[in-house]
Parts: sequence; C-alpha cells; structure tokens
Amino acid sequence: MRLWFTLQVLGLDAIGAMIDHGFELAEVVEREIRKLPDWQIVSSAKMAIVSFRFEPKGRSEEELDALNAAISAKMLKDNVAGALTTKLLGKIVIRMCAISPNLTEEGMCSIVRAFDEAGQLLLAV
Repeated sequence: MRLWFTLQVLGLDAIGAMIDHGFELAEVVEREIRKLPDWQIVSSAKMAIVSFRFEPKGRSEEELDALNAAISAKMLKDNVAGALTTKLLGKIVIRMCAISPNLTEEGMCSIVRAFDEAGQLLLAV
C-alpha cells in the first residue's frame, strides 16, 4: 500500500529521476574519494552505494578498522552524513548510500571533504 501511494503521489518519472540522481551521487563520491591520498574504494558505486576506507600508511589493520569506525561515528555525531560501517573483505569500511533527492553534487563533494578532514583529525590524535 505504501509503495502504491508513493507511486500515485509522485509518479514513476519523479521516482525514477530520484533514483538516477542517487546513482549519480554515488559516482561523485567514488570520483572524489579516488582523488584523495590515503583513501581507497573498496566497492565501486553500484545502485547508489559505494564503500570506501581511510588507509594511511604505517597503521595496522586493527588501527585502520578502529579509525574508519571512528570516522563514521564522527560524521554521525557532527550530523554531516549517515554513512555507517560494514565489513568487506575482512576490513571495516565506510558504506554510503547516496539516495538523497535534495543533495547536490557540490553538497556531496563537501561531504567527501568532511570525511577526509575527519580522517586527518582523528589520525593526528
């Protein structure tokens, strides 16, 4: 019933545009993460989801797992992004679902910069 009501109110074209926009935002995240040193794409953008990891040199896997979990927690606490962690290939990674019809490409770039700032800040601690 909820899906039917949503389709009736918004229409297929609007919902399709929102989904396409989310797919494009995930590709923006991937592109911007690839530009940053110390960051790795773990799972490329697919269906509006991308997984990435902060991996500065000289840290153990346990330290990197803790650092990525701390970055995710900081982004939530600071109300910047709700990108949670998951485990892929035995490593803690940050998983972002980019479905947000109101977020612009520049807004997403700003969020990626905030991830990097949080990583650098936590690395310095």
